[in-house]
Amino acid sequence: MAAKKGTKRVSGAKSEKAQEVLLTILGSGPAVAKFDSIIAANQADGLMYANAVHQQQMTNALGMAVMAKCVQVMLTPAFDPPKAKKKRQA
Repeated sequence: MAAKKGTKRVSGAKSEKAQEVLLTILGSGPAVAKFDSIIAANQADGLMYANAVHQQQMTNALGMAVMAKCVQVMLTPAFDPPKAKKKRQA
């Protein structure tokens, strides 16, 4: 059978090599997808830990500010103590 005009026949070796390459690419797809998902999960964990550290630092700063205010309130007298009245001498 003659090849159609404008098309070339591919030899058997080239065809087998092309099939092998396609099979390799398609066969490695699930492994690459799994690897990509592992990388994405690691990046998400990194962001989570970075946010957790930031939140912890903010909580610590807030706690120190509240403690300083509490100490200030405890050390400041709430009212002036009554002054001792002088006894009148008769």
